[in-house]
Amino acid sequence: MCVVRERLIIRHSIQQIRAILIVFAFILFVVHTMLPTYPGAWLLDGISILLLISTFFGISKFNLFLSSFFLVMTVVVGWTNDVYWGEIIHGFSYMVKLLLFICIVPIIAMPIQEFIPNIQRFIQLASKKISPRNVVNYTSFMLANLTNLASLPISMSIFSSTDSKKTPDLSFSSIIVRSFGIAMVCTPLGAAVAFAIDIVDTNFISLLGVNAFIVVLGLVISTLLESRNKWDAPQEETKEVTFHKGDWLFLARMLIPIVVYFVILTLIDENLPLGMMELIVLSILPFTLIWSMALQKVKGWWIYLHVLVKDRAPTMFNQFSVIISAGLTIYTIELVGLNHQILSILPGASSDYAAIIYIPVIIVVILLLAIIGVHQFVAIVFVGEVIDPSILGINHVVFASTLLVGFVSGMIASTFSGANILMSNLSPPMSPYVFAKSNYVFTMMFIGASVVYLILVNYLLVSA
Repeated sequence: MCVVRERLIIRHSIQQIRAILIVFAFILFVVHTMLPTYPGAWLLDGISILLLISTFFGISKFNLFLSSFFLVMTVVVGWTNDVYWGEIIHGFSYMVKLLLFICIVPIIAMPIQEFIPNIQRFIQLASKKISPRNVVNYTSFMLANLTNLASLPISMSIFSSTDSKKTPDLSFSSIIVRSFGIAMVCTPLGAAVAFAIDIVDTNFISLLGVNAFIVVLGLVISTLLESRNKWDAPQEETKEVTFHKGDWLFLARMLIPIVVYFVILTLIDENLPLGMMELIVLSILPFTLIWSMALQKVKGWWIYLHVLVKDRAPTMFNQFSVIISAGLTIYTIELVGLNHQILSILPGASSDYAAIIYIPVIIVVILLLAIIGVHQFVAIVFVGEVIDPSILGINHVVFASTLLVGFVSGMIASTFSGANILMSNLSPPMSPYVFAKSNYVFTMMFIGASVVYLILVNYLLVSA
């Protein structure tokens, strides 16, 4: 008993240290972003190194292997290219904005939770005219756009039966996962979209112009696949549902702030040198605080933020080890110009058909990396930073869309995906592998349709 108690105390202490490091990393990131200084950069590098060290306590063997692989690769690349090690150290903070994004963006779900009863009434009314599978599909998609990963438990709480003895339906749960993944192609609250916007130096409107049809493709394919199955979304037997007049006010209070926030982000992104991801990390806390003040839920906001930083964020450090070490490797590769050397040896890179070849290849590479356990975000960052789309004849916006299709495909079809792991925890009888396997057919159809569309759009944009 004493040994177990000591282990629990050690684990609790590590969690507290991680939470403190996250807070300091956020403060240093904000200060350095607003007032860039050389000492500030070194402090941010230092806190990032401490974050990496803290990830190795309780890390899984597989993630330890991946992290070690990236660190060794960094040493090899730096050593063989005679790079000054003081320059490489800056690579430790290369991914810190992503870590902060993952840790604090879920705060957006706190105000949304106030509107769940109103959303449920809308859904129950809609179910009278629309098939249950479509209601689940489109509602989960919209919630994912508003609340990111928090949409999974929110969707489960909205649609799940109150009968605790009833086994969750795999088709029902799989639709929620797919809808969440499709939303990550277009929501600016998704880290992948923010990265894609930054990596190709475009704006949200241009990206959405290409991705809107991909979203429609994904939702339609998801619905058609389930149309072969006869099932009803889990619903609780209740009295006749009526729509309250006050529900319109509640919906306005939910949607208007989000829409205004997205519009402001887009306008600022076009006029400031900051990237979309930096803007969201800097603004998400003030935005949700003001929103919570309007809802008179400031205390709830503070409690939710405390839970995110102290309890939830430290549990994600298993993946953070891979993200930080992979970021260091990517930074070093760019530093020595190895990305240009890699491009020069790609077969067919200079041919007229390079785009037709490499649009599907990029997607499949990201998918395969995700399936073997590399975080899909690490995969798209690696591919996005190494490849220059102009050399391959790929339009920069189409390249961003290609990365996102790969990201979503990897997230939906990977056993190691955070979405599948979270859904597995919400549906205990089913493992992450079960969810990943159930989406293999959708993933292949989604990739096939998206590749055809992206090649066509790329031809039209490049030829214009």
